[in-house]
Amino acid sequence: MKKLIAILVLFFVIIFLPFQSKFTISNGNNDEIVYIGNIEDYRTFHISFIHSVNRTPVLEFYRIVDDNLVLYKAEFYSYGAGMSDGSDLPNSKLSHGEHGLVILDFNDEFEELTYYVGTIANHTLHFGDKELMLTDILEPQSPAVFAIKKVSIYSILRGA
Repeated sequence: MKKLIAILVLFFVIIFLPFQSKFTISNGNNDEIVYIGNIEDYRTFHISFIHSVNRTPVLEFYRIVDDNLVLYKAEFYSYGAGMSDGSDLPNSKLSHGEHGLVILDFNDEFEELTYYVGTIANHTLHFGDKELMLTDILEPQSPAVFAIKKVSIYSILRGA
């Protein structure tokens, strides 16, 4: 009987104890993980959206370094609310591309980052040759929290 209890305890620990680091997206309203991916599939990724004020495309490029999300480049066409010109960021480099494209290169590190899923912004996660519309996993105006988190086998099997 003691052996059976020990086996059951071990089983539950293995299944429910978070120990695998994964790329996650959580609902910031309740911390529910709504998306789980293998870190290797997201070593570099970008988020695209339409800026809410100036209505032009924005692309923000990230890489994963030591379980942190590093914003290393942003591309946009017009300055608007929240759009940096780089002067507030150390080691940033501002350049201009074709058709008014502004390119801001920098190295800003985050443990987690939050995007509020827009109603018209079309927030989209791009990784490899795939893309995921954030409205497919969260309601508009919900906070989508990106992070590298330890998750359980149970969370992985249930799909987030």
